Parts: sequence; C-alpha cells; structure tokens
Amino acid sequence: SDTFRVDIRIDRPGISRVAGRIEVVDSYWLLTNLSSRTTATYVVHNDEGRGEHFTIRPGERLPVPFASSRVELLSAEGEVVDFKVFAMRRPLATIPEVTVTGRTADPIRPLDPTTKHFLVLVALCEPRLVYGSAAIPTIPGLLRTLRRTATGQDLATTAAVNYHIEYLVERLGLKGYGELEDRRAALIGRALWFGIVREEHLALLTPVDTL
Repeated sequence: SDTFRVDIRIDRPGISRVAGRIEVVDSYWLLTNLSSRTTATYVVHNDEGRGEHFTIRPGERLPVPFASSRVELLSAEGEVVDFKVFAMRRPLATIPEVTVTGRTADPIRPLDPTTKHFLVLVALCEPRLVYGSAAIPTIPGLLRTLRRTATGQDLATTAAVNYHIEYLVERLGLKGYGELEDRRAALIGRALWFGIVREEHLALLTPVDTL
C-alpha cells in the first residue's frame, strides 16, 4: 500500500503527497521540504517574534530555532495553507524513513513561465531580486520594461498590464487587496516567499535587441 500514518494532513491540490518531515531535537527542531516541485517553498514564521521568518526550498533540511512557529505552504489555487509547530525540549527517537510508491500530483493550475502574466510577475519582482529594493514598480514603468522583451513587446497600454495583474491576483489568491499598489506589493511578496519567481527568471526580461 502507498498509504501510511501522518501527523499533519494537508488536503489541498498541488501540495505534495509527502510534503515534509519534522524532527525534534533537544533545543530546536528540523524541517525538511520533501516536495518535488521547484515552487513549493515553505515559509517559517516566528510566532513569538516581530516578523521574523525564513524560507525552506524543496530538498532543504534546516534547523528552526523558534519555539512557536507557523509554517505556510501555497496550494495550487494560490491559497496559503498553514499549520503551527510548538518545539519540545527533549530529544525523540529517530524518525523512520518513509517509503512511498506512486507519484506526487502536479499542481492543477501552474503558472506558465512563457506567458505574459508570468512576465509581468517577474517584472514586478525585479527591483527586489536585483537591488533588494522595497520599491513597487509603477504600471507605466512595468509597461516600459515589458515592451523591451520578446514576449511583452506587443503590450500596448497600461490597461493591458493591469489586466495581467488582475489575472495574477486571482490566480494567487490575493483578491482581498483593494488598492492597486497593495495588490502589486502582495504579488511581489507571495511570488518571492514561495519561490514562484526566482533569479533565473530575470533572463525573461532581457531586452529584445540584445537577444
């Protein structure tokens, strides 16, 4: 059988069948990201701190020093799913290896990196990835950046850019944000926190005359 007991069950499309492993050590705990998807980054928050957090990418096994933590995962529909972990102060027996047959289901609605909406998302994230800047690109600024690329050179108006932003807001589950700048900021945060946009995607913004 390919079924076995798990302590935390997250029944959401796009989340790996065996998503991770928690190991308790004496004064901290370890979290392993077992997902096979490149975008399945986990965000670990310190529930007792002031905004402290870090990410764990697929394949990483990192120590978590927080006694009370909130772990966030992103489902296929762009919904943030979370669970809490409270660290214990004593070592536990070694956790046995888990063997699973079968393949983890792919996300139902993945973002296609060849599309214009993904290009818009990369352009939104460019200042943060390249310069570490918290500045949020303006719509006219995005249009100028996008029109220099092979994929975005036929974007003619700021309305077209807004269309793709609204599409991304829907896809990534951010419909609760009212102001346009807030929606752009939320898109940047979600795309970078969960590894949807990474440094290698910046190549998509290469100006067409230098290709």
